[in-house]
Amino acid sequence: MPPMNAPPHQGHHPPPPPPGPPMQHPPPNMGMGHDPGPGPMDNSEASSFNERASKAIDDFEAVLMEDYEDKNYIREVLKSARARVLGNATDSSFPGGEPKDEAVILDALRNLIGSLKDE
Repeated sequence: MPPMNAPPHQGHHPPPPPPGPPMQHPPPNMGMGHDPGPGPMDNSEASSFNERASKAIDDFEAVLMEDYEDKNYIREVLKSARARVLGNATDSSFPGGEPKDEAVILDALRNLIGSLKDE
Protein backbone atom coordinates (compact mmCIF):
# COMPACT_ATOMS: atom_id res chain seq x y z
CA MET A 1 0.00 0.00 0.00
CA PRO A 2 1.52 3.38 -0.92
CA PRO A 3 2.40 5.78 1.87
CA MET A 4 -0.26 8.30 2.64
CA ASN A 5 1.24 11.77 2.55
CA ALA A 6 -1.91 13.85 2.12
CA PRO A 7 -3.06 15.72 5.22
CA PRO A 8 -6.34 14.20 6.46
CA HIS A 9 -8.22 17.50 6.50
CA GLN A 10 -7.99 17.82 2.72
CA GLY A 11 -10.00 14.63 2.11
CA HIS A 12 -13.34 16.18 2.95
CA HIS A 13 -13.50 18.51 -0.06
CA PRO A 14 -12.71 16.72 -3.33
CA PRO A 15 -12.18 18.93 -6.38
CA PRO A 16 -15.27 19.59 -8.51
CA PRO A 17 -15.77 17.10 -11.33
CA PRO A 18 -15.58 17.99 -15.01
CA PRO A 19 -18.94 18.87 -16.59
CA GLY A 20 -21.11 16.01 -17.76
CA PRO A 21 -22.09 12.70 -16.18
CA PRO A 22 -19.20 10.42 -15.21
CA MET A 23 -19.02 7.20 -17.17
CA GLN A 24 -19.24 3.86 -15.43
CA HIS A 25 -17.62 1.93 -18.30
CA PRO A 26 -15.23 3.46 -20.81
CA PRO A 27 -16.13 2.77 -24.45
CA PRO A 28 -14.33 -0.26 -25.92
CA ASN A 29 -13.23 1.72 -28.98
CA MET A 30 -12.74 5.48 -29.18
CA GLY A 31 -14.57 5.67 -32.52
CA MET A 32 -17.65 3.90 -31.16
CA GLY A 33 -18.94 6.72 -28.94
CA HIS A 34 -22.68 7.36 -29.09
CA ASP A 35 -22.47 11.11 -28.63
CA PRO A 36 -21.07 13.68 -31.09
CA GLY A 37 -18.19 14.49 -28.73
CA PRO A 38 -14.75 12.96 -29.28
CA GLY A 39 -14.03 9.52 -27.80
CA PRO A 40 -10.89 10.56 -25.89
CA MET A 41 -13.00 12.97 -23.80
CA ASP A 42 -15.10 10.02 -22.61
CA ASN A 43 -11.98 8.10 -21.61
CA SER A 44 -10.62 11.20 -19.93
CA GLU A 45 -13.79 11.61 -17.88
CA ALA A 46 -13.72 7.96 -16.79
CA SER A 47 -10.04 8.26 -15.94
CA SER A 48 -10.68 11.49 -14.04
CA PHE A 49 -13.48 9.84 -12.06
CA ASN A 50 -11.27 6.86 -11.20
CA GLU A 51 -8.50 9.21 -10.06
CA ARG A 52 -10.91 11.21 -7.89
CA ALA A 53 -12.39 8.02 -6.43
CA SER A 54 -8.95 6.64 -5.64
CA LYS A 55 -7.86 9.93 -4.04
CA ALA A 56 -11.05 10.09 -1.95
CA ILE A 57 -10.48 6.52 -0.74
CA ASP A 58 -6.82 7.31 0.05
CA ASP A 59 -7.88 10.30 2.15
CA PHE A 60 -10.59 8.27 3.90
CA GLU A 61 -8.04 5.54 4.70
CA ALA A 62 -5.50 8.04 6.03
CA VAL A 63 -8.02 9.48 8.48
CA LEU A 64 -9.22 6.04 9.55
CA MET A 65 -5.68 4.74 10.11
CA GLU A 66 -5.13 7.49 12.69
CA ASP A 67 -8.02 6.22 14.82
CA TYR A 68 -7.14 2.51 14.98
CA GLU A 69 -4.55 1.05 17.32
CA ASP A 70 -4.23 -2.24 15.40
CA LYS A 71 -2.74 -0.80 12.21
CA ASN A 72 -2.11 -4.18 10.56
CA TYR A 73 -5.71 -5.32 11.03
CA ILE A 74 -7.31 -2.11 9.77
CA ARG A 75 -4.87 -1.98 6.83
CA GLU A 76 -6.10 -5.43 5.73
CA VAL A 77 -9.74 -4.43 6.25
CA LEU A 78 -9.22 -1.30 4.14
CA LYS A 79 -7.40 -3.25 1.44
CA SER A 80 -10.26 -5.76 1.18
CA ALA A 81 -12.97 -3.07 1.21
CA ARG A 82 -11.14 -0.99 -1.43
CA ALA A 83 -10.86 -4.00 -3.76
CA ARG A 84 -14.57 -4.68 -3.38
CA VAL A 85 -15.80 -1.11 -3.86
CA LEU A 86 -13.63 -0.64 -6.96
CA GLY A 87 -14.89 -3.90 -8.46
CA ASN A 88 -11.63 -5.84 -8.15
CA ALA A 89 -13.15 -8.39 -5.74
CA THR A 90 -16.64 -9.61 -4.91
CA ASP A 91 -16.02 -11.06 -1.45
CA SER A 92 -14.00 -10.18 1.61
CA SER A 93 -10.39 -11.30 1.58
CA PHE A 94 -10.73 -12.38 5.22
CA PRO A 95 -10.81 -16.12 5.86
CA GLY A 96 -14.11 -16.96 7.48
CA GLY A 97 -15.95 -14.05 5.90
CA GLU A 98 -16.40 -10.34 6.20
CA PRO A 99 -15.62 -8.79 9.61
CA LYS A 100 -18.07 -6.20 10.93
CA ASP A 101 -15.50 -3.42 10.46
CA GLU A 102 -15.24 -4.25 6.77
CA ALA A 103 -19.03 -4.15 6.32
CA VAL A 104 -19.16 -0.67 7.88
CA ILE A 105 -16.18 0.62 5.87
CA LEU A 106 -17.51 -0.91 2.65
CA ASP A 107 -20.82 0.89 3.14
CA ALA A 108 -19.02 4.19 3.81
CA LEU A 109 -16.83 3.77 0.72
CA ARG A 110 -19.84 2.95 -1.47
CA ASN A 111 -21.55 6.13 -0.25
CA LEU A 112 -18.37 8.13 -0.88
CA ILE A 113 -18.02 6.80 -4.43
CA GLY A 114 -21.75 7.27 -5.03
CA SER A 115 -21.50 10.92 -4.03
CA LEU A 116 -18.67 11.41 -6.54
CA LYS A 117 -20.83 9.88 -9.28
CA ASP A 118 -23.68 12.25 -8.42
CA GLU A 119 -21.50 15.36 -8.76
